[in-house]
Amino acid sequence: MRLICFLLSILILFSFTQAQQANKLPIVKRPVFKKDTVSIRQFNAIGNGLVLNTKSIQAAIDQLASKGGGVVLVPPGIWPTGPIVLKTNITLHLSNGATLIFTKDFDQ
Repeated sequence: MRLICFLLSILILFSFTQAQQANKLPIVKRPVFKKDTVSIRQFNAIGNGLVLNTKSIQAAIDQLASKGGGVVLVPPGIWPTGPIVLKTNITLHLSNGATLIFTKDFDQ
């Protein structure tokens, strides 16, 4: 009987320890991005809903990435774009009233 009580005590202690370890979450650090901001308009993007802006948006991303990162600003407007590639330390910020429309057009 003592052996059974001893084993039950060990089992309960083990279960309690495992439950405590499962509730420990890692500390997550908030990412810090450079304050540099460029508007896609600086790269000749046109937000009229008709012009495909893939090259302009990608150029803004590439330029900031080469400088270590920053914010690519999409101002109010309708911005059609093909596929773009985000890079490390780049924040894509859409202003109020900004809409990105993604297409499958790889030509521009």
